[in-house]
Amino acid sequence: MRPQLLTLKDAAIYLGLTDWALRERVWQGSIPFVRFSGSRKQYFHIKDLDSFIEENKARYVQYSFNEKKSLERAEISVEPLKTSSATYL
Repeated sequence: MRPQLLTLKDAAIYLGLTDWALRERVWQGSIPFVRFSGSRKQYFHIKDLDSFIEENKARYVQYSFNEKKSLERAEISVEPLKTSSATYL
């Protein structure tokens, strides 16, 4: 039986993040944590970590050759930024 609560270090390893990267996601509110009264230590429920993984999954989209070419042309057709007429020394 695997543990239900992981320490910050173990949760970071589970997610493939550094300790600080996990802390940043906690501060952003992306990952909930458990803190027992009178303690500063944070624990992470394994189901919350699994939910975070599911919510942040990305899918690889493969384009056909023609779709890829039209995307490249669309990127090239972007107008350049207009600069001000001020002269810099």
